[in-house]
Amino acid sequence: MSSHVAHVSPDDTIEHYMALVTENYVRHLLVMKNDRAIDMISIGDLSKMQSTAAKAS
Repeated sequence: MSSHVAHVSPDDTIEHYMALVTENYVRHLLVMKNDRAIDMISIGDLSKMQSTAAKAS
C-alpha cells in the first residue's frame, strides 16, 4: 500500500502551505529539499506564521 505524502519546499509561501493543508485535509506538511526531508510543519506552525506576518504588516 502506498500513500501520497503532502510535501512542500522551504521556498514555498505560507499561502501555498495553507492551500495544501486545506486541499489535502492534513495537519502536517513534510518540508523537502533536494529530495531529502528537512523539517515538518504543523497547522499550528502555519497559524503562528500567519499571525506573525500579519503583525509585521
